[in-house]
Amino acid sequence: MKRHDLTWRFLATGKGSAMFNMGLDEALFESLIEGVSPQTLRVFSWWPYAVTCGYAQRPESVLDIELCVADGIDVASRPTGGRAVYHGCEVAYSLIAAVDDSRFGGSIMETYERVSRVLCKALGMLGVDAVMSPGRPHPGKSARTSLCFLSTSRYELTVDGKKLVGSAQRRSKGFFLQQGSIPIDDSYLKIVNYLIERDNSFENRQALVERSTFLDNLTSEPLDDCIVGEAIRKAFNDALDGHLDEGEITDSEKQKLCKMLDDRNTLNRL
Repeated sequence: MKRHDLTWRFLATGKGSAMFNMGLDEALFESLIEGVSPQTLRVFSWWPYAVTCGYAQRPESVLDIELCVADGIDVASRPTGGRAVYHGCEVAYSLIAAVDDSRFGGSIMETYERVSRVLCKALGMLGVDAVMSPGRPHPGKSARTSLCFLSTSRYELTVDGKKLVGSAQRRSKGFFLQQGSIPIDDSYLKIVNYLIERDNSFENRQALVERSTFLDNLTSEPLDDCIVGEAIRKAFNDALDGHLDEGEITDSEKQKLCKMLDDRNTLNRL
């Protein structure tokens, strides 16, 4: 067994702002790289609701920031890639581990596949029959290319050909951070309201409806973030042979997060 396989921590951090959620994932990732934190699975949700953009996107080039502010919608950049996502009623996850971890490591695509297999089992516990996609490119060059749930990558989870789970990954110094979103209701469709280019809002919304889905559309009983988060915890705990221990954010991780948030707030004021 490799040294990284020995310790796994589970964090259920509940609802948080976009800056908190994205900053915490960065703090956990950096702390693991520094060797002061264990490998971690985190589940969380959002309040206030938010839009995040992939690290390669400039939010101001994709989003109507003034409208987001007026509507009380948080905006943040993710430390991982991908396209714009509206985070409403959903469960998000992050998995932070070593590339040489025997269960979830490997190449980028091997990690996607291994994580998706476990998420498939979690969704099965909720009565959702999801499968891994062979991949489907986004439609042509338009505002649609800015939207995460219009593009289905290989090993992302779908139901009846419609995307259910979006994920993105970042790697550094032999470690990876994978983040993902699982919408519970259709609030994620609101992303079309906050794009700079809104001339095709109706068409973009219809395309999202045709190419993606959400949990409440697939289950007989309504779900909440606690139920979905617990299914994810159980599935990963099974995959780790019961070695996923519930934990807390450490003092050093809190300090790192506070410094990150302070730096960003300072930049936002300049």
